[in-house]
Amino acid sequence: MTFPRIFACVLAGLAVAFPALASEPDYVLEQIYRYSSQGLDSGSKGSGSGRTVLSERIIQEQDGRVEVEYSILGDLDEVRGNAKWMYPARVLVAPDGTKTLLNADELDARVNDWLKKAEWTREACGQWGFTWTAYQVLCDPQAVIGEIEAQDMRPGIIADGQAMQLPSFGTFVVLRKGEQDDRGLTYVGTAQIGSEFVRRQIAQSMVVTAQLNGDALSIEHALEQALSIEAEGEVTLTLIVDPQGLIVKRTEEYEMIVTGGEYGDERRTGTTTTFRVSYQDWILG
Repeated sequence: MTFPRIFACVLAGLAVAFPALASEPDYVLEQIYRYSSQGLDSGSKGSGSGRTVLSERIIQEQDGRVEVEYSILGDLDEVRGNAKWMYPARVLVAPDGTKTLLNADELDARVNDWLKKAEWTREACGQWGFTWTAYQVLCDPQAVIGEIEAQDMRPGIIADGQAMQLPSFGTFVVLRKGEQDDRGLTYVGTAQIGSEFVRRQIAQSMVVTAQLNGDALSIEHALEQALSIEAEGEVTLTLIVDPQGLIVKRTEEYEMIVTGGEYGDERRTGTTTTFRVSYQDWILG
């Protein structure tokens, strides 16, 4: 699998359709990701891409806290993987961006129903499955918070000099105020990507591949196999914030050189972009 989208498949298979909704969303969050790798010696190439779409409905706002309901746009019968039970999810977002799940009991009931329909027991939790791509069977309702934060458009304070975590890269950036145009104000932050983090990502990918092949490989042994891997690169976060303080575009872009891997030295690049548009604008195209 290609870094860093090891866990990108949790929402795979979302259908983009526009059914009549009992309560119309306020916004649509569309995330598009692309990644590629190229062998420095062999010239071999690999790439991948994907797209997820969530709706965002504002339930109430009070004292800087926002209660939001995230849902899937489309036919739920066509949804695969963990997204079957994760949505709708009601989340309270604090002023600092901390997110608290408000309907955990409802999600837990949906997990049980999902496992039952798949004829799985709780022993399947944490294991890896395969549809058109690999996905980990998640059973903890709190896991939905991580999926929402993967395209986090409500991260809390956005200001010049503010530190912002990048969970997908195990690091953080410090935002710097940039230019302003008709879309809003731009903030940019850049951080280095370290070898230790890349080794762990590759080791996790090795464990997943082994499990999908019916083999057993512990993360400890995988890390031992990845000790020779070195990586050097950087990731850049760019936010565009509208006059109301909402992020309307978020882009994470990385480039790195990875050496000492099983398939030789390679250059890896990737971009993940999330857009926020009003639901009405989304419907109108």
